[in-house]
Amino acid sequence: MTKGLGRCLLVGLLTIFIRPVFADHAYIATATNFRPVVNILVQQFEKSTAHTLTVVSASSRKLYSQIINGAPYHLLFSADVETPQRLVAEERANGLSLQVYAIGQLVLWANGASVDEHTLAARQYNKLAIANPKLAPYGLAATQTLAALSLADDTTRLVMGENVGQAAALVATGNAHVGLIGLSLLRDRERKTGNTMQQAEFWIVPSALHQPIEQAMVLTNQGTQNVAAQDFHRYVSKPSSLDVIRSYGYIVRDG
Repeated sequence: MTKGLGRCLLVGLLTIFIRPVFADHAYIATATNFRPVVNILVQQFEKSTAHTLTVVSASSRKLYSQIINGAPYHLLFSADVETPQRLVAEERANGLSLQVYAIGQLVLWANGASVDEHTLAARQYNKLAIANPKLAPYGLAATQTLAALSLADDTTRLVMGENVGQAAALVATGNAHVGLIGLSLLRDRERKTGNTMQQAEFWIVPSALHQPIEQAMVLTNQGTQNVAAQDFHRYVSKPSSLDVIRSYGYIVRDG
């Protein structure tokens, strides 16, 4: 056997035996509003590593319920801080990994129509779509906004989706005239359609009208043993990843 052939065989054997040590698979659970961003980050991550990731999305509270009932999620991207904190307090997640990754922005959206700061206050709509406030932090922010504008009693005009994605779908299909949803979903719609959203079609709700939509991630107990989940947790904080997050309308704190 020549030295060159022997060297090739050695490299091949090392590849076979070493690669599985560094390659892992993880289940990523994300709140619906952040799913488009996670999809992009996962694609980029998988191109640069040997890891593979599977993404599941739902409302934050529903993901919490699935985790405590045994769902094999390794990393959770919640739309709030309270849900990850609760998992940590219940010793189902690693508190050292809990980190705010973005602050969401709530918008009032009308598909193809014009809205502004007077649309809600003047009740210039027939049906208003929101996410379920008991399940989705964006739904809670929506109800806080309505309460701040003295509209909490106007329940007959509300239509509700389980999560913010369903609320957006109600507006997109014409089942609601307007909706209080995440700005990220509009940015995702722009990317998919190739059409820039007209400024008049949405109004960014002032943050003073609701509690900050701080969104946090955390490694579950299973995730602390998963290399792919740990690496992706770190990957999300890279400058290039933060640029992607910002491009979807999120506010990212420096440092």
